Amino acid sequence: MEIREAKEGVEHTFSEQVGEQVKCPICDEVWNTDFQGDVTFGVCEHLRFFYIDQEFVEFYGDWDKDRFRADYDKIEEKMLEEGALYVIDVFKEVSSKDIDKIIYVSFDYGPMCQPFGLWGYKE
Repeated sequence: MEIREAKEGVEHTFSEQVGEQVKCPICDEVWNTDFQGDVTFGVCEHLRFFYIDQEFVEFYGDWDKDRFRADYDKIEEKMLEEGALYVIDVFKEVSSKDIDKIIYVSFDYGPMCQPFGLWGYKE
């Protein structure tokens, strides 16, 4: 599965008027907005999941989420047993006909708080 950082200024934006946003790479729909600590979520036909801080927050659309999650959990467990776990590596190993790509953003809320958000989508 292709995984890449969200494009700054295009898919990951910030302005004083609307705050920090993450947008769909295909249709430009806003998936996530953080305006002065008030976080809101959006969805479009392309979005399949949102994952942050080592947790799936939400799955979207009509697809086999349970199989995807089971595959993810199995790969994650294997990597933990091997002593090396990096969430990007787990997602790279999961395959799904319902998810083509993942974009991610590393949010910077200070030295002790830097959550890592991932959005899976289908083109």
